[in-house]
Amino acid sequence: MRRGSYWILGALCAMVLGFTASPAEAQIRQGDEIGIMGGITYAFTDINNSFAQFPLTREGYGLFYRRNFHHRWAFRAGLNGGLIQGQDALSERVFESRRNLSYRNRVYDAYGQIEFNFLDKPKRHKYGAFVHFTPYLGIGLGLTYHKPQAMLNGEWVDLRPLGTEGQNFAAVGDYPEPYSRIAINVPITGGLKYYFAKHWAVGMELSWRKVFTDYLDDVSGTYVDPSVLLAGAQGNLAATLADRSNEGDLPSIGYEGLQRGDNSRRDQYAYLGISISYVFAQMVCPSPGRGSF
Repeated sequence: MRRGSYWILGALCAMVLGFTASPAEAQIRQGDEIGIMGGITYAFTDINNSFAQFPLTREGYGLFYRRNFHHRWAFRAGLNGGLIQGQDALSERVFESRRNLSYRNRVYDAYGQIEFNFLDKPKRHKYGAFVHFTPYLGIGLGLTYHKPQAMLNGEWVDLRPLGTEGQNFAAVGDYPEPYSRIAINVPITGGLKYYFAKHWAVGMELSWRKVFTDYLDDVSGTYVDPSVLLAGAQGNLAATLADRSNEGDLPSIGYEGLQRGDNSRRDQYAYLGISISYVFAQMVCPSPGRGSF
């Protein structure tokens, strides 16, 4: 086809848009999105395994890219961060309050997930804006980076290097191996999103992370004989933070072999937040012979 023919087709398309379709009938194709999220983060671990410590929720945040490859399906990738924490002192369970452990952990995760939109194609607003509302569900796979800490004498102390459950002596005894700071997670997401303008959308979602580690709070198995921990490079610090039941002149409950955590359950955490995203949308020229949009 010669170059002049392209100009003719372009002019015809412009005439169709300008004379046969009103702004209210213009068709807008949904494209990719980039967005940010802000909200709260909450965890379920051995130290905090119910909603009783909900006042300990802290900030959660993230950014994401969403590829809308179908009117019902999308792929989303993102980076999130948040602060989780727990305190046995707030528990109503007798054993947990006597155990007296606490932690904080600033978690970061990268993930990819498939999303399903429950409602079909977007509607056209009388002014030509892109207006659409839909609930959605998503599931995927990700990685979580974490670093549990505990407060001692007004300072935050990294717990993993201490091996509070004997991890530093795994080579010479029946103790667990040191846990990794990177763990696989499975994000399960449910939410609502509303495209209120041609290029903008807002949403609200709850995104749950099932994490394949039991050490977000540094608690999983059983107590270790304090003499074993004291033999390590940071022995005094490790022994102190492994068993804090004797604080306040109370007798210790941290006897060797006594349950310290529940290693039959993996830790979890969740984000609850509001998002805003920029939508790459475009006007679509009608197919020949189809009349108005």
